[in-house]
Amino acid sequence: MTWGPNIVAGLLTFVLAAKVGKESYGLVGVALLYISFLQIFLESGLGAAIVQRKNLEPEHLDAVFWITLVFSLTLTAITWVVGPLLENLYVHTLHHPDMAGLSNVLRLESLVLPLQGLTVVQESLLEKKLDFKSLAVRSNVSTMFGGLFGLILAFTGYGVWALVWEDLLAAFARVVLLWRLGDWRPKLRLSVRHIKDLFSFSLYVLLGQIGTFVQRRCDALLVAGFFGPAAVGIYQMADRLINLVIEMATRPFILVVMPHFSQMQDNLVELRKAVLNCLRTASMLTVPLLGILAGCAVLICQVLSALKKDWMPAVPVIQILALAGAARAITLMTGPLLQSVNRPKLFMSLSWALAVLNVIAFSATGFWLSEHPDIRWQAVGVASTRVIVFCGIYTPICLYTIMKVCQIDVGRVLKAIAPSILSGLFVAAVGWGLTLLIGLSNPLVESIKPVWLFRLGQLGVGGTITTVSAFALMVLVEPSVREVLVNRFNKKKKPTRVIESDPDVNMATLEKPVAESAA
Repeated sequence: MTWGPNIVAGLLTFVLAAKVGKESYGLVGVALLYISFLQIFLESGLGAAIVQRKNLEPEHLDAVFWITLVFSLTLTAITWVVGPLLENLYVHTLHHPDMAGLSNVLRLESLVLPLQGLTVVQESLLEKKLDFKSLAVRSNVSTMFGGLFGLILAFTGYGVWALVWEDLLAAFARVVLLWRLGDWRPKLRLSVRHIKDLFSFSLYVLLGQIGTFVQRRCDALLVAGFFGPAAVGIYQMADRLINLVIEMATRPFILVVMPHFSQMQDNLVELRKAVLNCLRTASMLTVPLLGILAGCAVLICQVLSALKKDWMPAVPVIQILALAGAARAITLMTGPLLQSVNRPKLFMSLSWALAVLNVIAFSATGFWLSEHPDIRWQAVGVASTRVIVFCGIYTPICLYTIMKVCQIDVGRVLKAIAPSILSGLFVAAVGWGLTLLIGLSNPLVESIKPVWLFRLGQLGVGGTITTVSAFALMVLVEPSVREVLVNRFNKKKKPTRVIESDPDVNMATLEKPVAESAA
């Protein structure tokens, strides 16, 4: 469900960024920030309440559906009114003439909101039942559907509208598929009592989600306010690549851990084991991938630059944000953990404390670099501020919270994440070394046509070598990886005598026909 759409989205990001350029990408990036913020209010923590609540009645689901649908239509109407005001703010007040057209982009993007409002209950129910097969079908097919049309529009010269229609058509496909795959249907009723049942939990979740959005996205919001669309485009493209890696590696765990942890909220021993296992696995999958991305950043931007204008200023931004991404990936389960143990108020307090700190730090950076003539340094300055906040403050606080809630000592946490950090640093160094070697062939590249195809081949070689290096190192330093490999390739069956000697085994079950056991 996660890898398919994110692989497609990564390829689309690569192709569309190369095709439409920094300015158009930055314009849509500003619109998507606004829409992403409204989507938090749309869900209002009610979806999380459905997943977390043990005693769920049909009236709860009907109340969430109708409230969400009405609220989504209201947010769309507000966007149609606010859109011209935001465009006027950027173009005339903040003096960014390249933001002309933002109003129309916002209005069309806002149509995603009522489409999402139709899916909150259906998606939450499937997550609660851990029916990720249905969600996977929906995610993959809808992403392919929207991405195909986006590519067609991009290559036929529609520019910024290719990005907009990609999102809108994908959202439409998600609604159609989800209602076909899910069996729940709403009834025309609205119970105030059932709304109150969910309100106390969902309110804190909503406030916490707003705080999380501010702390994670205020950098991009302030980039859009202080700098022009070119700097926004560079930062957004780099940030989206980092987010794609994190989404692919950790979202499967984030989706599963909340219903999984919720079942263990009264069993501290099992909860502690589950948290450590998820922490180890999430960091093991994410940090080495971010190291690969940082090491191959030059090769990635060379391909983009060969296709459309100059994307090389994004190289240091990708490398710096990879550090912040590693810190974020390690602590992503903090929110779901606190929600699953019914401590959303602590989640809200933690989110807002860090959000305020981020706003202060990024505002100071924006004022400092707002007059700087080089967009590279503007984006690098914001990325550096993000690393300082995430690695120096955010990560220690979140890890301390996890250890406090689950009563885990710091040694066990460090033992869980140390192999992945070592592997990430190693493959980043390998990638940088390969980039230097490949750079020796740059004078020859200019005579080869098409240049982008040769650059793509260089990226393929560099990516393959760094990926193999990361995997080999993880096999050496991480026992769990070696255990998985051994179990995977060891085809020997366990001796029957071991089973028979176990006094807890019901021998009658061993005498059942083979066909019945297989069924």
